[in-house]
Amino acid sequence: TDPEMMRLKIGQDLDNEKRVEAARLREMAGAIEARGVPCRTLVKFGLPADEIIAAVKESGAELVVMGSHGHGA
Repeated sequence: TDPEMMRLKIGQDLDNEKRVEAARLREMAGAIEARGVPCRTLVKFGLPADEIIAAVKESGAELVVMGSHGHGA
């Protein structure tokens, strides 16, 4: 998520939100994997560019697919 969203989430339980979103993504990944496509999900909070770059470096991913709420660029 972006820094502005982080400010809006102050006081909310981010750990719980992370668990909920991770479970939702695992369910979607299961449907993808059932079609024979390996899939790994990851939920991160922080500065988007920093988190994306770190996740790609850590995982060695060849393809990254990211969802968006469509509330801006």
